[in-house]
Amino acid sequence: MAEYCCTIEHVNHLRRECLRLGCLAPEPFWSADASVLRSCYNGIGPEAWSSRLRNLVTRLLEPFEVAALIHDFEYVTAHRSYGAFTLANLRFGFNAILEARSLRSWRLFRLGVLLALLCQLFGWSAFRRANEGV
Repeated sequence: MAEYCCTIEHVNHLRRECLRLGCLAPEPFWSADASVLRSCYNGIGPEAWSSRLRNLVTRLLEPFEVAALIHDFEYVTAHRSYGAFTLANLRFGFNAILEARSLRSWRLFRLGVLLALLCQLFGWSAFRRANEGV
């Protein structure tokens, strides 16, 4: 399967937005090299999707890329436990709400919460299989 790819500049931009919005992230996220973040980030959508579909969904859900970057970092680096999985999804929901609030969009607020809930309901097996460590 082809992989989703973004530039180092885009990852750096997203991390600056994380900081500007006051997003919640695990401590190693803030000091991780941009190339590590880039290798973790797969766009918005499950890894099982084709890169073409993830590219489309990422464009459609662009307001949630900041939350997705942190979420993907956690999916790769977090301990393989249900608690770590749940914390990653809670952070995704919280950070998506911050993004929606910055855009003053009630519709995006609801969508961000829905995306986090979908991750929690359907993402456990993918989380368990994700590579530990970077």
